[in-house]
Amino acid sequence: MIKLLFNGKESDSGLSSFQAFTLAIAGRVGTGNIVGVATAVGFGGPGALFWMWCTALIGASLAYVEAAMSQLHKRRIDGEYRGGWVYYFHDKLGVVAGCVAALIFIAVQCFTQTWVHTAAMTTALNDAFGIPPLATGIVISALLAIIVIGGAKRVGHFAEVVVPIMSVIYILMALIVLFANVTQIPAAFVLIFKSAFGVGPIAGAALGTAMQWGVKRAIFSSEIGFGNASAPAASAEVSHPAKQGLVQAFSVYVDTLFVCTATGLTLVITGCYNVTSPDGVMLFTGISESIPAGSGWVMEAFSTVFGFAPQFVGIALFFFAFTTILNQNYSANTYMSWFFRDKDVQPMWSKWVINIIYLVCPIIGAFFTMQGAWDVG
Repeated sequence: MIKLLFNGKESDSGLSSFQAFTLAIAGRVGTGNIVGVATAVGFGGPGALFWMWCTALIGASLAYVEAAMSQLHKRRIDGEYRGGWVYYFHDKLGVVAGCVAALIFIAVQCFTQTWVHTAAMTTALNDAFGIPPLATGIVISALLAIIVIGGAKRVGHFAEVVVPIMSVIYILMALIVLFANVTQIPAAFVLIFKSAFGVGPIAGAALGTAMQWGVKRAIFSSEIGFGNASAPAASAEVSHPAKQGLVQAFSVYVDTLFVCTATGLTLVITGCYNVTSPDGVMLFTGISESIPAGSGWVMEAFSTVFGFAPQFVGIALFFFAFTTILNQNYSANTYMSWFFRDKDVQPMWSKWVINIIYLVCPIIGAFFTMQGAWDVG
């Protein structure tokens, strides 16, 4: 998998394997890696991390299939490779693809997911720096304008630079926190495994919820089955579909086994988390109940070592969520191109419609609370 990351080269029609990989990672590594992991631990206990790992190991095969199928059914539109789940759905299921594409495009890609990620960014930056949410929304919109109007190539070049840097720095910071508490690491793993199988008073009371929350938060974080990584996978210039399939399977490992684990272990080892049972009973209190499950817990965990932790987590969450929106913009353009597949040309007006929606949505999303955005999503 790692060898193939640097196998395919960029061409006039397609991105390199690494660019497609980082664009997929941009979609996978996002709000779920910080807010989602904290929520999983908060409602499923530390054992939720174990089930997140299991979901990633199994789900990587699904990511492989999505990517390989996208390569098999891709087409050249406007001189660039376009493809994804909507393309291979159409080739096998006909009109069903159009119905699903319209629903996903309207309900998920352009609106609700953008609002969720914007709300996460505005909340984190407001907590860390006191920046008004509307100001953050305007900045997000301005940055998106600079990047997305440049087309797929500019999105790909931005992703291949920013995504690896932000992921590596976040993991390194988490490792420093872990090494500062190195004597607690064995006990943390024991707690995770016991909690996963309902052993112990906390885990016993939360039996079943650990698997439930671990699985669904792993799916939300890595987006296995959502198809968001299938559009970038189709854009890669590779000699065989299986090659990009393996690369995209590796992106699931990076998202869940590396980044999500960095967040989860940091919370468990520092004790900066609470566990609530399905009936609302507090099973474990390690942090003030006034701090809801989310980025605030991660800020507290990092603060045990770093004085600038709130600012760092706020910036990290901003880049994680921002690159996810970039991925969704690329995917939305790909879904729109499907409606013009027979002409091999996507009208410019359709691209402007998508880009304008994406430039307006962050400003609207700035008015949502985190809970409100999740409810709509």
